[in-house]
Amino acid sequence: MATYGIAAAAPPGGTLAALSPHAVTTFIAASVFFGSLVIVATPPLRGPDETAHFLRAYGVAMGDIVPSLRDAQGRKGVLLSARLYAGFQYFEGVRIKEKDTAWPGYGPEFQTYFSRSAVPAALGTGPTFVAYAGSEGYSPVAYVAHIVAAFAARALDLDFLATFYLMRFAGLAAMTALIGFAISLVPQIAWPLAALAMLPAALYGRSVINADGSALAAAMVVSALWLRGMLFPRMHSLGRQSFWMMLNALTKPPNLAFVLLELNFEPAETVVASTCCMRAARHRRCIAVELFERNRHGSLANGRNYRTGAGRVRSSFQDSPSARSSPVLSFRRR
Repeated sequence: MATYGIAAAAPPGGTLAALSPHAVTTFIAASVFFGSLVIVATPPLRGPDETAHFLRAYGVAMGDIVPSLRDAQGRKGVLLSARLYAGFQYFEGVRIKEKDTAWPGYGPEFQTYFSRSAVPAALGTGPTFVAYAGSEGYSPVAYVAHIVAAFAARALDLDFLATFYLMRFAGLAAMTALIGFAISLVPQIAWPLAALAMLPAALYGRSVINADGSALAAAMVVSALWLRGMLFPRMHSLGRQSFWMMLNALTKPPNLAFVLLELNFEPAETVVASTCCMRAARHRRCIAVELFERNRHGSLANGRNYRTGAGRVRSSFQDSPSARSSPVLSFRRR
């Protein structure tokens, strides 16, 4: 009934549809602005498992789509060039080292990095193996935007810090565009979807390198396509829905649960008929419950009639809660 109410109140091309571009534009502007602040404010490799996700995305960009490179201990990982590894090792060391009250913060750490005082020791060596640390199980689909950025960084021969922030900004831009597309699919609830996508956890997830941003964006597209098909069956495309379902499931394994949406697909036109059937079923349940209760108390055959003030004969059966709630049971004896 909720979906039917939305469909009836907001047909395609109506007032809410006209508001959709404003919601999309507002969301994109807010996402890019606040997401950029999050990117700048979050130090390198300080996102949730960002070290592992960075290595996985960069490994795919180097052609390691199905992780196959192993070290002597059997761990899967990627080979980083000497220049890239020097910067990666430096900021990874800053991340994991003990920090007491005397630690000056990331300001001096960045100054040390840009002064190159931590880099020369690694310049003369060859590629270094770095383990994925658990991210080898993720599909490349979750890192498409980051992989493209890593390709560009390799082509431009960027160092670690430039590569890292380019991958972050690429992920933010791609996930913002994908969520904006999802919002535009269902203009009837464009503003609620925009508000949902701007929640702090959602904003943070697409501002750092991980799979959460792509998982949320793909899930929103799948949900928007499903809801639009519910409201307007003529716009439902099984092939397109299946394609996005596949991408959504590949971003993160738990997203496979969204496949169940298709099992619950019911166009809005059938909701009214279903509602009538539900009401009839409810009345039948009322009758069954009443008969069971009467039989249990032994009063079905001995139901008493009494005379009301108006002189009418009324059955005690008619005063039961189920009889009052169902027009099927609303009868009178004369």
